[in-house]
Amino acid sequence: MGSSVAIDGADFTGARSVTFNDVSAQFTVTYNLHIETAVPAGATTGPIRVMTPAGTATSATVFTVTDPPGAAATRRRVRAAP
Repeated sequence: MGSSVAIDGADFTGARSVTFNDVSAQFTVTYNLHIETAVPAGATTGPIRVMTPAGTATSATVFTVTDPPGAAATRRRVRAAP
């Protein structure tokens, strides 16, 4: 857990939440089309969702959690689909 994740999409300004298979994550909207976050503790394989004022975007593919606890952080990129 804790691996960095970059989420690309649209209309992220004002995002209210980011979840990994329903586990909340801390995040930063770096600009309207991009969010930086990290895999939260307790996350399991499943979709990533971003809730914004315009609605909820869900990852186009399932995000797979494979890192064992204590593994070195890696950077992953996913694309959110409206």
